Amino acid sequence: MVADLIDVARMLDTPSHGRVPPLAFQSHQLSETPVLPVDQTVSGYYLRLQAVERPGVLAHVTRILGEKGINIEAIVQKETREAQVPVILLTQRVEERMMNEAIREIEALPDILGDLIRIRIDHLEG
Repeated sequence: MVADLIDVARMLDTPSHGRVPPLAFQSHQLSETPVLPVDQTVSGYYLRLQAVERPGVLAHVTRILGEKGINIEAIVQKETREAQVPVILLTQRVEERMMNEAIREIEALPDILGDLIRIRIDHLEG
């Protein structure tokens, strides 16, 4: 409330051309910024899937990623005595459209159990 009173007091003493606009920017200086469709956005990904514990399953998953031009940054598959094993993959930056195609193919594999979990990883620069 005090800030509102200070703003009112400043407006009484300041000519209109010297006032700070309500949102702190000049509306006439705004420009249209295009928004990319989500399929065209680019980011890295954290992928988690449940796979049948069997030789060759990971090879099928990595083949699909490779065919879509998706580079793998890291893979974690811990040893287990269970019939299924969690697999975690980190990918380098890739277009969302290519990741969607790869996920559809990976989830269709008979040795992948349930839905794959995907989390976007945005690397902040600067």
